[in-house]
Amino acid sequence: GKSTSVALTAKALAENGTDTMVINADFRRPMVEKYLGASSSPSLADRAELSVDRLDVQDVVQQVPGEDHLWVAASGKPTHEVGGRLA
Repeated sequence: GKSTSVALTAKALAENGTDTMVINADFRRPMVEKYLGASSSPSLADRAELSVDRLDVQDVVQQVPGEDHLWVAASGKPTHEVGGRLA
């Protein structure tokens, strides 16, 4: 229910012309980007990697196809190891 509510609310705001960004921090069951029709990669998990070549925030945020006022930051592939990503 939470992911559905977030997706529908974001879509409604965007359709009314409000610039809206959804940050999907559900690392266990990421669904928001699927509901919005966005790609699951690049993601916050890619940004969280401790690497010299890690992505910038601008690379993770993507505009939802067909929506002028809606952006999403996907969480990445599902995992139960949430603590490692948050660190």
